Amino acid sequence: MRKCSLLSVLVLVAAVCATEVVGIRPALRQDAPRGRVVGGALATAGQFPYAVGLVTHTGVIFTGRCAGSLISANYVLTAASCVQSCTID
Repeated sequence: MRKCSLLSVLVLVAAVCATEVVGIRPALRQDAPRGRVVGGALATAGQFPYAVGLVTHTGVIFTGRCAGSLISANYVLTAASCVQSCTID
């Protein structure tokens, strides 16, 4: 059984850290990217403040599970499959 207490803490920290920038709707900005990912590139720190990575912690290993988007100061939108097998202590 996987435990997602660390996952919950990381999501909470990400939400708290991004509370000042959540109100900006990136899709409406003039410089917002359009279309599909082509070629790809590393993002700089803070370039996508609304993006959240969900990870699990097993022993000493952090494993990436899914991604999500901050939709408000307190909520992350992600797929149900990202957390359906998790239990919260």
